[in-house]
Amino acid sequence: MTECAYCGNEVEYAEPVFIEELRSGMRISTGSFCDYDCLLAYLEARRLAPGR
Repeated sequence: MTECAYCGNEVEYAEPVFIEELRSGMRISTGSFCDYDCLLAYLEARRLAPGR
């Protein structure tokens, strides 16, 4: 099972969002979230959301 990077719940029981980065031409998984709410909370907590 995969844990949400924000809340720690298992993402398979929700509407998961998976984030990837492109590094040296390869896609690398950088995060899994339960849903967009957890993704947004994660971004805001780390001040990564635009305009925040």
